[in-house]
Amino acid sequence: IVNRIHLRNEAKTATLEKLVPHLGTLEATRNLLHETKELARKNEHDLRNRIAELQESNFELSGSSKVQTAKISQLEKQIQILENDKAELARQRDLASKEVEDRKIKSQAQFDVLVGKIKKLEGAWDEVANAAAPIV
Repeated sequence: IVNRIHLRNEAKTATLEKLVPHLGTLEATRNLLHETKELARKNEHDLRNRIAELQESNFELSGSSKVQTAKISQLEKQIQILENDKAELARQRDLASKEVEDRKIKSQAQFDVLVGKIKKLEGAWDEVANAAAPIV
């Protein structure tokens, strides 16, 4: 029995001697695992913060996009109003131009009538002068 106990102890000692060099590696692996877990937690926290920042930025951009869309729509309406005003002004200009042309034609006709009357009067004046010349 003592011999068996002794052999068992020797087997345990031999096994422990084989395992002792691996204990350092095991502790190093545990430390590395712990460091890796801590780094993973930190990265997860950083990523969550970054996701929150991006979501906030996206919300701001989305709001900004809606504002820009509203401004663009308003500017398009203003452009349409200005184009309508431009067309109306062009129509008024054309009417005014036609009216000026009509007045010009009418004035020319009146001028021609006056010139005709003046020539007639000058002719009459010459006749009176010619008729009065022998009298004087």
